[in-house]
Amino acid sequence: MIKILSHLDVRRIHGYLTWVVVIALTIVYINKPELSHLETYPSFIVNACITIITLSFSAILVATQLASAQFSPRIVRNFFVDNYTNQSVFYAFLLGITYCTAIQLYDFDKYFKTKELFKFEIFLIIGVVYGIVLLVIALPYFVFNLIDSINAASITNHIFEKTTRIIKEKYPLIGPTHHSWDMSDKMPAEFIISTNVGFVSFINEVKLVEIVEKYPQYKFEVIPVLGNFISKGEPLLIIHDKNYRNDISPMHWAELKSCFHLAKFRNASIDFMYGIRQLVDIAIKAISPAVNDPTTCLNCLDYLGEITLQFMICNQSPKHKWARTNNLNYSEIDFDNVVDLAFDQIYQWGRKDIVIIRHTADILLYLLSKAQDDVQRSVLIKQIQDMELESLDFETKEFNGIRDNLITKSQAAILKSQSL
Repeated sequence: MIKILSHLDVRRIHGYLTWVVVIALTIVYINKPELSHLETYPSFIVNACITIITLSFSAILVATQLASAQFSPRIVRNFFVDNYTNQSVFYAFLLGITYCTAIQLYDFDKYFKTKELFKFEIFLIIGVVYGIVLLVIALPYFVFNLIDSINAASITNHIFEKTTRIIKEKYPLIGPTHHSWDMSDKMPAEFIISTNVGFVSFINEVKLVEIVEKYPQYKFEVIPVLGNFISKGEPLLIIHDKNYRNDISPMHWAELKSCFHLAKFRNASIDFMYGIRQLVDIAIKAISPAVNDPTTCLNCLDYLGEITLQFMICNQSPKHKWARTNNLNYSEIDFDNVVDLAFDQIYQWGRKDIVIIRHTADILLYLLSKAQDDVQRSVLIKQIQDMELESLDFETKEFNGIRDNLITKSQAAILKSQSL
């Protein structure tokens, strides 16, 4: 019996049973049109939904608190604000409460004594069926989803998939290539200054290009990148020209300023560096003495290696969808920024763990073998050399032997890369 149960799909069986209940209620309704006894069901559904919402979303608060302490405070928004499943279930229960409450506002005695009985029973049966669906389908699905969403593997995989998708969208392999103007002839003439404080969460790229194209005599330089923290009075956009005539209309000036959106949160849906930051935070917290979960750290390193590889491939020849005018330049995230953010902090916090050191070195050596150009090779070689493997000393001969092997592999890989 145990072997048979282990092969059953519990969720599928649960779904089949739910439809059996719904069909049974329909048959009962057809065979027994007098359903006045159902008038107490809406009240029951309202009470049940309120209780479930209280308990279920109390569980969300507990889960987010535990996730914040064990993984990172920056992933808390993933549990509700950025999780459309949890939001959908929450509003589905609110809808059930509202609908059943509205039904209760009707005068039951009046409707059950008139010819409007059939019409009222339709609304009543809808409320009953909807309440059963909430209790039998939505609630278990929400519980399963919550359990899965607080798992370390699910959290890191979700961040990885979202980050790689953003990179592919930002650096499409097919599209018009943007050629930036020579940065050596900078002649700052006018600045657009930030009047607020916050993170750059969005830049209206389409609007920005549209306005810039109307002033081909000037060169515009976007200073911040997505995710940068901007202080009050910090420049957002610089206009370069030695013969600047201050002829940009006030309307266009205001529109240029409105292209930059600041918020108290970084935008995880378009800021791929924020995804890297989240994985790094989870990895560092995982190898802390309070958590002591090196496996999660290794998983994060694997994902960071794949994200870096994706950036290497896409950033080789960046073709930006939005920058199609040659008098617009912008600060760009380079490969050095990505590698430094992805690996430097984790290595510094894990220098005493030979497993973390070996895994980090193996990933960097693999990336070095996949480097697309000399710039990427030089960045990866510098990152490997900055690990200073020769300076590490462990208490056991086994660990020192692993270190010596890593040094030999690194030197051979660097020589091979430099000969290409």
